[in-house]
Formats: sequence, C-alpha cells, structure tokens
Amino acid sequence: MFRIFRKNQLLFFLLGFDVVVILAHFFFKDLYGFFNLDGEQNLNSAYAGLKLFGIAALAAAQFLILRRAGEGKGKSIVWLLVAAISLYLGLDEMMALHERVGFVVNNLLGVTNVPGASFRWMQYYAPLIVIALVVYVWFIVSIWREQRTAAAFILTGILFFICALGIELIGGRIMYPAGLRNGNFSPYFASIIGEEIVELIGMTLFFAGVSHSVHATFRRYFLFRE
Repeated sequence: MFRIFRKNQLLFFLLGFDVVVILAHFFFKDLYGFFNLDGEQNLNSAYAGLKLFGIAALAAAQFLILRRAGEGKGKSIVWLLVAAISLYLGLDEMMALHERVGFVVNNLLGVTNVPGASFRWMQYYAPLIVIALVVYVWFIVSIWREQRTAAAFILTGILFFICALGIELIGGRIMYPAGLRNGNFSPYFASIIGEEIVELIGMTLFFAGVSHSVHATFRRYFLFRE
C-alpha cells in the first residue's frame, strides 16, 4: 500500500485537494461565495486553472524532450497540441471564456432570452470539442504501447470530462429557475455540483497521467542512457 502511495504521490495529493475543494463547497458556500462550486472566479476555477496550466507546462516540456531526443514530429507534435488545448482550457476556467463567447454569440443571434440560452455555448463550441477529442485519441494512441499506465490515467480523465459535458447538457434541460432564485435544492443544483466534481477528478487523473508520462520519458532518454 505504501509503495502504491509513493509511486502516485502527486495523484493522491491532488485528489486530497479535490476533496478539500468539494467539502469547502458543502460547508462554506452559503457564507463565502468563493467556495461555491457553481460559480466563476472562485477557489474551484482558480484551482482547476492552475491544474490545466500545469498540464500545459508538462506537455510542452515533453514536446521539447522528445524533439531533443530525436523523435519524429508525429510523436512529439501531439504533445504541443495538448499543451495548447490545456493552456486555453486553463484560461477558460479562470476567465469563463466559454460563457462570455456564448453570451456574445447569443446577442448576435438574438436568442439571449431563449430558455437554456446560457448553455448554448456547447453548440457553438461543438466543432472545437470534436477537434480536441480527435487530438486526445491521437495522444492516447501515441503513448499506449510504451506507457500504458499513463495512457490509462489520461483516458480515464478524458472519459470523466466527457461525462461532465453530458451532465452539464442534462442540467441545462432540467434547470428550475424558481429553485435558483430561492436557493432551494433542485435537480439542476445536483447536476451542476455533480458535473464540477466529475470535472475536478477527471482533471486530476489527466494531470497524473501526463506527469507519469513525462517522468518516464525523461528517465528513459536522460537518466538511463548508455
């Protein structure tokens, strides 16, 4: 058990902080909005943004390691794409870019007052989401044979992310405005908190997979070279 912990210290540390963020929501959200998972520019968004920036930095480092090791462009360029996607997602978490873009496009299309308008960003971002998923499939395939543990973590993280998108889509359809106004529990609140929790854990698993891969690659090319 201790050996498992030693080999996955980063994973357990991040999962521990995930739990802290989740518990802070349930205990302090009514006193301090900063801890509310259903909000922007708060502890959750800052923490998620930092995790994504960390993933972007690790992926960029992996790209440089592979290029220096003389690996082909096909094997290294996917890491650069993952770095770019993660960097954008980190900015999005901290600045709520998808909601701002959705608001602007809704205004241009004249659908601001349409029920569920705040969730229309998913339609506008659909092509980008598909492109990102294609990149992630390429990403997993490129490391699956040599780094299956890392690939499994990354794949699980992506599945959690897809699940979070699905929960948000469902949440947009079961949203109860009255429940939002008076602060009572509603299926919408349950779905949105569930989505944030799934997203948090998925991001941690993805981070752990990328970290594992970078560590293994660095050891292979620079620590155990003859």
